[in-house]
Amino acid sequence: MGAQVPRKNLVRFLDALKIIHLHGLEIPLVLAGPEGEDSESIRAKAEKLGLSRWITTTGYIEGRTVRNIYRLATAFVLPSLCEGFGIPLLEAMASGVPVAASRTSSIPEVCRDAAVYFEPESPESMADKIVSLLENKGLRDTLIAKGKERARSFSWERTAREMLVFYEAVMQGS
Repeated sequence: MGAQVPRKNLVRFLDALKIIHLHGLEIPLVLAGPEGEDSESIRAKAEKLGLSRWITTTGYIEGRTVRNIYRLATAFVLPSLCEGFGIPLLEAMASGVPVAASRTSSIPEVCRDAAVYFEPESPESMADKIVSLLENKGLRDTLIAKGKERARSFSWERTAREMLVFYEAVMQGS
């Protein structure tokens, strides 16, 4: 989920997808979100690696379409080099989709033990973790359960309560 921009690391991720296919797992890839400055590079790399027929791009999506994509997903992969908070991670976990993601930025803080992590600059690391996730039902089931639990810990209601406690503490301290 998100625009096709360099920090999303999608061009390098295609190398990992090729490794996964060579491993015998010919899985499709859905790039959900608007095109961006990396779109041409992604198309060229997919063509070069013979992956074009395995890749679907959705363009900008929202609402029911987003929910349907999560519902149909086998896994959610976030190969980003850097991320802010990572709302799509929470959406995936809340939807019962196991997560494989970069060990960078806020991602490990958001997911904690509800994801498998890889090095974002290593297609081999990405492929290894994704293959493990795809081939190990026990791991998938564990990540799904932990992901749903982790996603429940984030809510606007909880955020509001915590902000209220914070502001009360500040007011009492001044």
